Amino acid sequence: MTVSDAKSGWKQVKLGDIAKEFRDTYEPKTEESITYLGLEHIEQGTLRINGAGKSSATSSTKLYFNNGDILFGKMRPYFRKVVRPKFSGVCSSEISVIRSTNDNYQSFLFYLLANQVFVDRVSKTTQGTGMPRAKWDVMSNMMVDVPPLPTQQKIASILSAFDDLIENNSKRIKILEDMVQMIYKEWFVDFKFPGHEKVKMVDSGTEFGEIPEGWEVKGFCEEIDVMSGGTPKTKISEYWDGNIPFFTPKDASANFYSLVTEKSITGLGLSKCNSKLYPKNTVFITARGTVGKCSLAPFDMAMNQSCYALSTKATTTSNFFIFLLVLNLVAHLRKQAIGGVFDTITVATFERLSILIPTQDLLADFSVLVNSVFNQILILQKQQIKLQQTRDLLLPKLVSGEILVDNLTIQ
Repeated sequence: MTVSDAKSGWKQVKLGDIAKEFRDTYEPKTEESITYLGLEHIEQGTLRINGAGKSSATSSTKLYFNNGDILFGKMRPYFRKVVRPKFSGVCSSEISVIRSTNDNYQSFLFYLLANQVFVDRVSKTTQGTGMPRAKWDVMSNMMVDVPPLPTQQKIASILSAFDDLIENNSKRIKILEDMVQMIYKEWFVDFKFPGHEKVKMVDSGTEFGEIPEGWEVKGFCEEIDVMSGGTPKTKISEYWDGNIPFFTPKDASANFYSLVTEKSITGLGLSKCNSKLYPKNTVFITARGTVGKCSLAPFDMAMNQSCYALSTKATTTSNFFIFLLVLNLVAHLRKQAIGGVFDTITVATFERLSILIPTQDLLADFSVLVNSVFNQILILQKQQIKLQQTRDLLLPKLVSGEILVDNLTIQ
């Protein structure tokens, strides 16, 4: 049997014949708070939501969406911001709210629209230059291949299994990240570290007030190296597409580690720019535009000039402590940022900072406690990437019928 024979039950239809765009509008009210999703809350290319806002904090007209609706980012659709929330709320008008004309088709429709091949087709039809937008009236006239309902359900079931694993991994990562931040705050902000009852509080003579005896107030740059990055000349091809990951602000992850970078450079490119090759677990912080995004390097990486690399000078202080310290300082750093159109953190911003350094014994105990947790977070994030890559490899082959599922027994 040929593939075309096996696909005999498939039909080619207009997208608008199986799906509709809904534009039920909502005007934000300060006294009413509804879950809000903007494009900033949808990760690029992962089919995941990385946060949410509240409608009361917005002003312009929004769109209602229901649990299970498909949200398709219209602005710059090539970013592939496509998700299917498991809750209801309102979203940006830069997002299309799409629903199948038959509830049974909704899961398959999501993967059909999330398929990179379909996203690329939509991107070629966009209007506008700086911020191109997709139009539903154009999308709805696109021809798509649709299999019989039982085949749709099998395809959606396979892909949903990957998404369930990805979601479970995300929850585990979030729990571990929250746990180490809670421990940091309890020990080093609230001073509830093990044995704190036996430690005397003394006046620091600084803005920190009373601190545990044996702790020190130091300048940020006394304890932490603040290092700059740089970019090789973009027009010299020999500098680019090498095996050295090149971190920029857009690579900052929603999780602790940034495993994927949009660009990479060669060893020659590294030698021709101001960046060093920063080792695993170096702390990166974005310094321009959207300042204060913090990431850990999962392996050796270079970095551009819009960030700083932070690393401990002291053998007793781990980079994990520095990372959590900086996360705790982000709000303060953003207030100290300078600039007109774009806020900027400078080296002087760090030089003005004072930080509290605990005793060496307590720092050592903290490292023993959290090192294995950070390692587990990194393992889970690597698994997450592999799961997403496998799903995205299968997705276009399944929704196109290149891989046939008719003979699979799937409940």
